[in-house]
Amino acid sequence: MTARPTDPGIHALAITADVGDIHDKGAPDPDPDSELGLADLLLVLAENARLLVIGPLVAALVALAVGGLLPQRWESVTLIRDASPTLVTMVTGPAVLLPVARAQGLSAGQSADEAVEKLRGRIKASFSPKDQVLTLIVVADSPAAAQGLGLRIFEQLKVASAPTGSEKTRLETQMANIKRREEQIDGPIQALSARLRDAPPAVASELARSFAQLISTAHQLNADRMGIAKLLSGLDESQLLQASSLPDRPQGRRLGLMALVAAMGAFGLLLVVAFFRLALRRAGSDPTSAPKLLLAREAWRRAIGRERSSPDGSRPSGPRPHPR
Repeated sequence: MTARPTDPGIHALAITADVGDIHDKGAPDPDPDSELGLADLLLVLAENARLLVIGPLVAALVALAVGGLLPQRWESVTLIRDASPTLVTMVTGPAVLLPVARAQGLSAGQSADEAVEKLRGRIKASFSPKDQVLTLIVVADSPAAAQGLGLRIFEQLKVASAPTGSEKTRLETQMANIKRREEQIDGPIQALSARLRDAPPAVASELARSFAQLISTAHQLNADRMGIAKLLSGLDESQLLQASSLPDRPQGRRLGLMALVAAMGAFGLLLVVAFFRLALRRAGSDPTSAPKLLLAREAWRRAIGRERSSPDGSRPSGPRPHPR
């Protein structure tokens, strides 16, 4: 009996088919229920429709109620002209706020730093470089309190803005030097002015040029002297563009925004809870995940002190289930 020749092509196709069958049998098909899709989203929305509608509405109503119970806030505005960016830092610094906080009186057990920080939270200061105007806004629980706080802050700002110590000495020295230079050039100015009246045309142009330079120097010295005088005197009433105003209406509380944020937050939280419940149901029906859930449930009971016990009162014994 002789062996029949085998076609190499047919043999290769048979091996490929066998390998494909083995691969198909060894690799299980992915479970379509293990992935969440549009159908799952619709299912969650349908099953929890009442909760997802009532929950955000309740949260919005609670937010409106809480917002309505909050105390009203009143704003007083003070405008200061010819200001500088330094005043913005000064008005919220301890040099201004600490005396104001002490004048208002510290609460029982409240430190000075805590009082200053609380007072700083009720103040908003901004500076406009274009107009050189400082806008000071203070917030209080009543119109009179807001206006009074604004006035106290401005009065303390006047005291704090005046230089003291070595800074005051330095400015006074500069002021004395400027006054001495003004006295020194006053004589040459008077002399050149008299010579210009009788000077011949040949030298009049040169004298006029020298006279103009002296006048320019005198004007610059005068401007410097006025600036230093302003620094020495600090802030004053003449710089008040608007004194602390008496507010006629409370600050808006934005109750609609509070209700919207609360409703959106509640909807998102409830949606997450609904998807979590769906995932737990699917895991409980999965033979691979069910033992893990049982272990997690027992661990939770032990954590809260409600571990299961056998009918005779003893703890259960025996091997615990382990996930495969």
